[in-house]
Amino acid sequence: MQLGVVAVGCLVPGFFLGGYDFTFQAWWAAAYTGVVASAVAFGCMVWAQQWIGPSRTALLLMLEPVFAGIAGAIAGEHLGVGGVVGAALILAGILVAELQRPVTIPDHA
Repeated sequence: MQLGVVAVGCLVPGFFLGGYDFTFQAWWAAAYTGVVASAVAFGCMVWAQQWIGPSRTALLLMLEPVFAGIAGAIAGEHLGVGGVVGAALILAGILVAELQRPVTIPDHA
């Protein structure tokens, strides 16, 4: 659902902004990435979550931006100080949210 909403949300403005003047290879790469990297990978992830609890899943997913940063650094891109601080704050927020004890709501009925 999310991929569909984002696709439509980006498709419409592109018609008005002239953003579709790409080569066939670029269109093919985008379609392949959209199907393989998004749909298949997301499907595998959802399938695998049957055996892993929600806290462990969240902690594993928290590593996704870490690996993206490492891959970017290997490719020659660098975040800079602001990017590293922002990434660290996001990761810290996820970690704090996942490690705190669940809040229980008392039953007053």
